[in-house]
Amino acid sequence: METGLLSAITKERVGGPWQEELAAVLKEAERYRFLRLITEEGAAVWPLFQREKKALQEAGTLNKDWLRRLPAEAEEVARRYPLYLKKRAAVAADFKGVALTILRLQADGLSVNRIAQRLDLKPDNVKYHIKENYRKLNVDNKTDALLAARSLGLL
Repeated sequence: METGLLSAITKERVGGPWQEELAAVLKEAERYRFLRLITEEGAAVWPLFQREKKALQEAGTLNKDWLRRLPAEAEEVARRYPLYLKKRAAVAADFKGVALTILRLQADGLSVNRIAQRLDLKPDNVKYHIKENYRKLNVDNKTDALLAARSLGLL
């Protein structure tokens, strides 16, 4: 089951057909009432649940209570371990100059306005660099960005 789940995640990431494989794995896992086996993949599997939630519910082949708990628990694991099996878009070499300096100043707790003052930039320019850093790190908030930056050895 775990191999099938990881295969579905990989296929989704490379743009291949993954929905049927995910549905088959979920059907087998539900038969044995294995919830944790699926949800421990958290950040990697939760987006797939979000995309297929309606189709899974409409198919009616899975126990409704089990299916209701599945995305909720996967989301909780994803929240606790946001970088586990998450797509990585960046390497340390992607961060140079102003972008790296801004990331480090964010880690020091400076606000956008304080960073702008310190670097003699407009706040909108700082916001642009922050947004680009988040895109490169494949995150959507400061906490995850700093965790990802630390894992790359940038901080």
